[in-house]
Amino acid sequence: KATVSVLNCCSHPHRSPFPPGLGMERGEGSSARDDSSDGGSSQRVDGEDPMAAVSWKAVLTLGAFCFHTAGNAFAFMNYTSIPNVARVALGGISAAELNGLYSVTLLTVVPCTLPTAYFIEAYTYPVMMVGVAANAAGAWLRLASVVHGSYALAVAGSVALGVAVANIVTAVAFIPERWFPSKQRLLACSIGAQANYLGWFFGGLLHPNVVPDVKEGSDPETSLDALRGLLVVQGVVLSAVLLVSAVLYRGAPPSAEPSSAAPRASQSHASAESLAIDFGRSCRALATRRFVVLCLCFSAVAGVSWVVPGVQAELFDTFTARQAAWTNAAFMGTGVVAGLLFGLLSRDRLGHLLLGLVCLAAASMACIGVLTYYRARLPFSTAYPLLLLFMALCGLASLGFIGPALDMACAAAPGVSPSISGGAVLWCLQIWGALLTQASVGDAGFFPCAAVTAGAAGVLLWHADVLLPARQTEVYSSLSEDEGDAADGRSL
Repeated sequence: KATVSVLNCCSHPHRSPFPPGLGMERGEGSSARDDSSDGGSSQRVDGEDPMAAVSWKAVLTLGAFCFHTAGNAFAFMNYTSIPNVARVALGGISAAELNGLYSVTLLTVVPCTLPTAYFIEAYTYPVMMVGVAANAAGAWLRLASVVHGSYALAVAGSVALGVAVANIVTAVAFIPERWFPSKQRLLACSIGAQANYLGWFFGGLLHPNVVPDVKEGSDPETSLDALRGLLVVQGVVLSAVLLVSAVLYRGAPPSAEPSSAAPRASQSHASAESLAIDFGRSCRALATRRFVVLCLCFSAVAGVSWVVPGVQAELFDTFTARQAAWTNAAFMGTGVVAGLLFGLLSRDRLGHLLLGLVCLAAASMACIGVLTYYRARLPFSTAYPLLLLFMALCGLASLGFIGPALDMACAAAPGVSPSISGGAVLWCLQIWGALLTQASVGDAGFFPCAAVTAGAAGVLLWHADVLLPARQTEVYSSLSEDEGDAADGRSL
């Protein structure tokens, strides 16, 4: 049905490819801020169908991005979901070296995100292609590391995947803003964000079930052959995504919502000086209490959601690889489904929802920490069902909220491109993820994650006024800069 709907959209450009009832129908995509854009190059006249912006190319572009980000997350699980096989494949490395590969990817994102956010507005096509190409290169380097038993190639593959992640975290809010009308961006952003975790879901589930665990008596060569075959398929798929993206990302539409802080540098001939001025003003516009609180708290909780899939196989060492795969599936599956459902909600309902989800994440993460610490002392029939339950609750809370959280963070910075405001949140996420991954190794278990999540919940409860409904957020953007600072409380 989805294919027929998209094909019908190709034949009838003014027909929406989305089913009725999702806020995607014809005539619902317009807003007061959609009437003009820079230089008048894409101005909309009265009576023009606002759904013309949601074309088949926009839908396919979002689909290509979903395969891009899901493939990247799947590659994240190449080693961490089968740690025993990975150590053998890479020459008998230690557990710390294996976790280091996960952290290298996250740390690569930190220096790469800034230039990506800086150039993506003016040079969308080359920036996006660099990220997709890095993803494909990382997949083939992962295969080469297993074929040659090389830890150095594994590190190189992790760096390439980190470059791709920098592209993903910048584009996850940028693509909905650039390709979709305002009323559809929350759903489009949620789909893009949850596609990443869908890749993690399949990566965490398929690797242990396709690759036999050497710890369970499997012949190491049989396990390595299965891993090589899986990595070949991964490389072929991500190479195909590269070819499709080369067609779809060409000719990105101009933004329908020009920045109020400074003129956008979205033209291909924009000078380096104009880019620097626009980027600098946008960064200064983020220095408000409202945005900083949301950014730090949301990124901390989301950072925990990046740590759990990476270290849970190591911490659940009393379980088999397949048993650990199902705890990971419970975490990812509930998060993806919840995130897509939350993307259908109105922005007016997000504040209380996000606060409740953060508190639920803190409580469930604390329970997971206690169960992990006492896993060896509890009978399997008690520990395993409880872990499945609390992993599902934690996934629902810490993964499901990411799309709405990004949308609220971007709304807290009116006049700033989502590639910068959303990218700032996900940039902080990488730092939290890298630090917590290393902190969770050993006896500490998931207690550092539980402490950070509880801290984020406490800060949001203390500063609950930052979780204002969207209609109140619009008041901020209508005020002058001095009035906006006064309304926000105090500016940094």
